[in-house]
Amino acid sequence: MAHRHVRTGRLRRRLTVAFVLAVALSAGVLAAVSYFLVRESRLRDSLARAERQARIDLTLAAGVSFEAGGASPEDFVQAYREREVDAVLVVDGTRYPSNPRVNPAIPADVRAVAANDQVAFRRFEITGIPFLVIGGHPPRSTAELYFLHSEVGIHRDLRFLGLVLAGGWAGVVLVAGLAGRALAGRTLEPVAAASRAARSIAEGLLATRLPVGSADEFGAWAASFNEMA
Repeated sequence: MAHRHVRTGRLRRRLTVAFVLAVALSAGVLAAVSYFLVRESRLRDSLARAERQARIDLTLAAGVSFEAGGASPEDFVQAYREREVDAVLVVDGTRYPSNPRVNPAIPADVRAVAANDQVAFRRFEITGIPFLVIGGHPPRSTAELYFLHSEVGIHRDLRFLGLVLAGGWAGVVLVAGLAGRALAGRTLEPVAAASRAARSIAEGLLATRLPVGSADEFGAWAASFNEMA
């Protein structure tokens, strides 16, 4: 009878690949969840700090009026310029920025929320830099006052965290590949030994026996094989 050639190592590769895929998926999910939890926490803390400061500044600006004979919008924002605070004062639809380089158009939905005497916020980019804009109406005033906080540091830290997590994930997958190959070889060694023993018996070496070295399924298999031989 002709013997069909059997390619060796296929089951070992399958077990190794399955092990690596399971570890890679688990590590990837853990890394992604960690990243988004840190990201959400950092952005939430940034918003909380900005909101507290905005409420204080809006309260300090209560009752501000820019009618004839009163303070001018330019003089008002000059105080924020001296403090190096990026602020935008809106009076009758005209913007007066404390920093001319940071003078974005305030989104309509933000102004709509501010019109209801609420503190409104939005995140968007200004010349490629991520900013958080937050503000509203000072009490007893028709003007609008918004503050802009750069979040470039937060995004830089998040990019670094993403690189660290990606590198850690790649390292885990590499270690999993080496460990999976070793475990697959160790696990399948009794199967390989049984295959060699079966070929020996087929070739006439009827004294061939398998060592019964464990009390698990492979040990029971070896004992059954020896009884059969």
